[in-house]
Amino acid sequence: MKGTDKIIAHIQAEAALRADEIINAAKTKADGIIAEFEKEAADVYAKASENAKAEAASRLESAKRVCAMETKKQTLSLKQEMVSQVFDKAADVIISLPPDRYEDFLVKLVSQGMSSGNEELIFNEKDRAAYGEAVVKKINESKASSLTLSDKTADINGGVILRQGNIETNCSVKLLVDSMRSVLAADVVKTLFG
Repeated sequence: MKGTDKIIAHIQAEAALRADEIINAAKTKADGIIAEFEKEAADVYAKASENAKAEAASRLESAKRVCAMETKKQTLSLKQEMVSQVFDKAADVIISLPPDRYEDFLVKLVSQGMSSGNEELIFNEKDRAAYGEAVVKKINESKASSLTLSDKTADINGGVILRQGNIETNCSVKLLVDSMRSVLAADVVKTLFG
C-alpha cells in the first residue's frame, strides 16, 4: 500500500468512527426525545382519560337527578289523577243515589241555597223531568216560599241552579264536590297513599 492509500484508509477509518459516534449520539438524542414525547403523550392521555371519567360521572349524576325528578313528577301527576278520580266518583255516587234519596238531596240543596224563597230553579234536563216539580212543591209547602220551576235547563251533571233576577247561585253537584276538594284532598291523599 502506498503512503497516500494509507492516509486515505486512515482518514476513512477515522471518518467511519466519527460517523458512528455522530450516529450513536443522534440515536441517543432521538431515543431521549422519543421517550420524552411518549411520557408527555402518556400524561396527556392519563389526564384526558381522567377528565373523560369525571365528565362521564358528572353526566351520569345529572341523568340520575333528571330521572329522579321525572319519576317524582310522574308519580305526583298520577296521584293527582287518582285524587281527581275519587272526587269524580263522589259526584257520580251523589247523582246515582236512589230516586227518593236524590230528591231529598235536591230539596236540602235548594233549602240551603235559597235566600228569598222567590228563586227560579234550573235543573239539567233529566232532573227537571224526574224531580223538578216535586222539589218545588215540597219546599214551597214546607217553607211557605214561592219557588218556581224554570222552563230552561242547565248543562250541569246534577244539582240545581237558583236564579233570582240576574243573580244565580250554582248548586251543581260538580261545583259542590269541587268546593270540597280543598277541604278533603289531604284526607283523600292520606287514605289512598297512607
